[in-house]
Amino acid sequence: HRDLHSFPTRRSSDLDFETIESGFDEEVINRLDFTSHVAYVNQIAYRKASRVAESLRAKGMMPHLVIGADTIVTKAESIYGKPVAEGDARRILTE
Repeated sequence: HRDLHSFPTRRSSDLDFETIESGFDEEVINRLDFTSHVAYVNQIAYRKASRVAESLRAKGMMPHLVIGADTIVTKAESIYGKPVAEGDARRILTE
């Protein structure tokens, strides 16, 4: 598992950007409240971006653009959460 926020500021072509951890707790969103996997992951990404934008504004910084992203693992109609232990990860991978 690699978190984007663990990477330092990077330069890509002519764009300078920084990755910032949102601190958003994904567990506050119930997967069952959404009609699709896409709607669920879009809401998480939106909340992460909103949290970062609010944090920057509170520090007197006015960001021009904040992009939020998230990844989920799905199979058929199931959305898998983060494994809680190695055995859980193995179970998910072998289902």
